[in-house]
Amino acid sequence: MTVGRYDESNNSQEIAAANLQVNKLLNYHIKSSLDAKPFDFIKEHFFNERVEKLLSKVQLYEFTDKKLIMSLIRGNKKVLNLLNKYDIELEINIKNLESITNVHLNPTLEIAYGIMEELSSFIRFSVSDKKAVIRGAIFHDFGKVLIPDNVLNSKNKLNTNERKIVELHAQLGYELLKASKQFDEKTLNIIRNHHKFIDGSGYPENKIELDILTHIITAADIYTALREKRSYKESISSEKALEIMENLVKSNKLSKIVYDALKKLIENKKAKQI
Repeated sequence: MTVGRYDESNNSQEIAAANLQVNKLLNYHIKSSLDAKPFDFIKEHFFNERVEKLLSKVQLYEFTDKKLIMSLIRGNKKVLNLLNKYDIELEINIKNLESITNVHLNPTLEIAYGIMEELSSFIRFSVSDKKAVIRGAIFHDFGKVLIPDNVLNSKNKLNTNERKIVELHAQLGYELLKASKQFDEKTLNIIRNHHKFIDGSGYPENKIELDILTHIITAADIYTALREKRSYKESISSEKALEIMENLVKSNKLSKIVYDALKKLIENKKAKQI
């Protein structure tokens, strides 16, 4: 990951970008409040974070069944076209999911939900928002089940074509899970766009405006990935990870509000360990 050096001359642009993010979040908060229905408050009363997290993990386990995955692929022209475009042999790599569940998916879930709780002091998140973040965190890399193992876990630097193949996981995950008809639009948008940035860069290419839920998963995903040891890199400290992400905020890649919530979450976790 390459980040640019901070230039103080861009300070006014950063302030403008931050103000725009605040306005969008306020609009989201107002819209969520206006869209709330009487039964939503009852749902919130009975919402159980631990139960929902457990249910999502159980659901991921159910989705590691090869027959189920094949049923989602069979006749799915969008998935088949993506595989054919990059000459990817159809092979279901369950180990890819199993290997990242404890190392990446579960930590991403805890970080993402922690960010949302930090933001809850001034943003109203509905029950469907909370469920989307939980399921989005657990399923955001589901598309890697169709990425060849020799590419996904390569110890060498990927070439351009291999990089594009890895990047397909976001769109593949979206298409597969959409076909299952078990995921709402909020969750599917997270899965498809968790590698998109505020400035429009990232993947896949589309003109969809990112919502706060996707920003949360993107930040949690990046932080967790930076902290992990992977086949092509070593783990780095939380301080270094936050420094890299702060530069992404200054480059208008990540939401400053979400980053600030993440930083506060990490600092509070460290304070409790003392």
